[in-house]
Order: sequence, then C-alpha cells, then structure tokens
Amino acid sequence: MLKRLFRRWKIRQLTRLLKDLRAQYGKKRYYSKREVERALKRKRLIRSTSHMSANNCYAYAMYCSPQVSARACSTAGVDTSYASMKRDISEVVFGRQREFDMSSLAHAIHADNSSGNSSNSSVHGSDEL
Repeated sequence: MLKRLFRRWKIRQLTRLLKDLRAQYGKKRYYSKREVERALKRKRLIRSTSHMSANNCYAYAMYCSPQVSARACSTAGVDTSYASMKRDISEVVFGRQREFDMSSLAHAIHADNSSGNSSNSSVHGSDEL
C-alpha cells in the first residue's frame, strides 16, 4: 500500500514536467529521452540518470514514445511494462483507466493547475478536449 501511495505521489510530481518540457522544447507529440531527463534534473526530481527507478520510468511513459520508453526502462533494468505504467498514470491523472495522448494529458494537467489544486492533491482532468 505504501509503495502504491508513493507511486501515485511520484506520478503527480511528474505532471510538473510538461510545462518545463514545453517551455524548453515547444509542444511535441513525444519528447526524447534526453529532453525528459534534462527536465527531471531541472525540476530536481532526479539527481542523476545513472540510477533510474521504476518510478522515474513513469516520466518516460508520460512524455516519450512507447518505443523510447520501453527501451529506456528495459536498459535501466526496470521490469514494469509500458502498458501497466500508462494504466497507473491514467488512474492518477484522469481518475480512471483510459487511453490518452499528449494533448489529453496536457489538458488534464492544465485543468488541474487552473483549478488551484496543489501537487499534493489528486490530479484529475476532464475527458473533454
């Protein structure tokens, strides 16, 4: 249970990366592994990329292509599937399991930030684009 709570907290923290990624690299469908790593460092969500955990791989699942995400996490020795990470992300961000892309993720994050919710609150967005 504690592990699940930490994972949910970590996913909520990772939603902060979108604003940084867009400011640094513009709006994209997917960001590169290197761009995500740099954003993680700028936001102080990781100290170095030499030790990636399953929780950090959620950033790749959120912002990188499925292929880049899978390759990065497998190289780091993380045994969590891309599909299961996407399910976890959708439950935290949308409050339920659903398919999502960068546009719907951005909308949900923006809606949560606009409502004045803090990073300790639940991130739930609208299904409407």
